[in-house]
Amino acid sequence: MQPTDLPPQGGDDGLTTPDPTYFSDNAPTSGDLAATPSGDAPPPPATTPPAVTGGRGPNPRLLLLAGVATVVVLALVASAVAFARGMLNQTPTPSAILTSAENAHLTDATYTLTDQLTLVYTSSSSGGTPTTLNLTGNGKLTKSPTRNDVTLSIPLLGAQNTIEVITDGSDVYANIGALADLLGGSGVNVPKGKWIKVPAGMAIPTILDYSHLTNLKLIGTDTINGKATWHIQGTLSMPHGAGAATPNPGASATATAVATQYGLSVPPVTEDLWFQQGTYYPAKFVVNFSASATKAPSIGGSKGGSAGPAHVTNAATLTFSEWNTGATVTVPSPDQVVSLPSGAFGSGS
Repeated sequence: MQPTDLPPQGGDDGLTTPDPTYFSDNAPTSGDLAATPSGDAPPPPATTPPAVTGGRGPNPRLLLLAGVATVVVLALVASAVAFARGMLNQTPTPSAILTSAENAHLTDATYTLTDQLTLVYTSSSSGGTPTTLNLTGNGKLTKSPTRNDVTLSIPLLGAQNTIEVITDGSDVYANIGALADLLGGSGVNVPKGKWIKVPAGMAIPTILDYSHLTNLKLIGTDTINGKATWHIQGTLSMPHGAGAATPNPGASATATAVATQYGLSVPPVTEDLWFQQGTYYPAKFVVNFSASATKAPSIGGSKGGSAGPAHVTNAATLTFSEWNTGATVTVPSPDQVVSLPSGAFGSGS
């Protein structure tokens, strides 16, 4: 091929000869181009993530359901707490309190006693002059066997005298010491230190026997010896007539067993009882009653008048201090007991 056969430069076919100045004047500097990795292909241009316009964000419906579920759970928890508090703070009925007291895990208890006994002889020879005895003492009881032991200090015959009374089922034992003169003309000689066995003729109700309480009502709550208690009140009905036991022997009959065991006619009595809220152990008992005695012994010297009909009022308070300490009550042995014959203290004929 000859040179003349080549197409001319700048012809119609669009092929041109590059201008050498283009590369020198317009070549990018090192600051304009990033380093090109080895190879023929240039690096891909840097990209910016597109803005999210309607992509998958948090679902409002799921958020709403989660919120509702949270509210429901919180409401259920609050309701459960309120219910539990309500159950814990629920006020029991008086009957429920007595049932809990009867079923309490109590084996023994100790207590203190104050008792004011007033006798007014109603016979014409007595002149109606009252004789008041202020008794103080302390005692202990056991549930199995069912026994009660109380020691009392009694101002009689111009001196402060001490007696001890033990009840065991239907048996009453009394160690009356210097008060043996109260037996009068019974003909019984009680040597010093010996016990008198009183034939009660019926089972003596115990301090913890609540079966005779009726007309129960809840008075409220109190704090006794630093412990929260339930205060209930009831009517204590007992047999009438000679030979009937006085109400609640621990608080009243025990305190007056020697002087007023027989010949009493006792109308319904109001008794107040306090029980600990946690254990339902007895905390305090109060008994106030009045009664008529068909035959009352002459006590208290010239102020007491002669033996005969009398009106008796009694106010007894029993305050418990210890529970389940292992206390025991032992009845006197037969060789330490002198049986009391019929007719003593105005009983029998």
